[in-house]
Amino acid sequence: MKRSTFLTLLCLLVWGCGDGNFDNKEFEGITPALVGESVVTLSVKDYVTVKGTWTIIGENSSTPYNVTEYQCRRELMTCSSAYAELQDYFGPPKLDVGQEILDITEWTDDGIMINSADGCREIETLISLKNRTVTQTVTSNIDLPSCVKDENGDPYQMTLKQPRNLRMMNLKEFQDSMGLE
Repeated sequence: MKRSTFLTLLCLLVWGCGDGNFDNKEFEGITPALVGESVVTLSVKDYVTVKGTWTIIGENSSTPYNVTEYQCRRELMTCSSAYAELQDYFGPPKLDVGQEILDITEWTDDGIMINSADGCREIETLISLKNRTVTQTVTSNIDLPSCVKDENGDPYQMTLKQPRNLRMMNLKEFQDSMGLE
């Protein structure tokens, strides 16, 4: 299947995410589909929305077909996050979707900082309001309470030898990087 077909499939499948398919009412209205010329799609004083696809800086991504959206509210100091990803590294492609509420560590005029954990990994997300960019640094930490280990004390989740840096791209950047029109 051509990459453009995968992209079209992803966008069609993901559009349903904002139609009440999430259990958490906080997510009503989030439709993580790749649109627009900017990653930061809306920025007002106390509310910011970003939407794009993650790419690994300096590495080839094994799954370039992903979409993430954050809706951040300063009064709550939280970001609602929804994502969809076509995973194709263990056989035929399958759609993985999810959502979560992330606590904001810091919100300034320059940007929003979110520190979170996923299994054996710490994730630092920076939404730059000044540059209108979103970056992440992912670091392995097997001492996290969320890190599940086997009977030998080895984590089930693959650990990273060094931090992984990611950058969120908008639709135009994604299409250019994939040679799509």
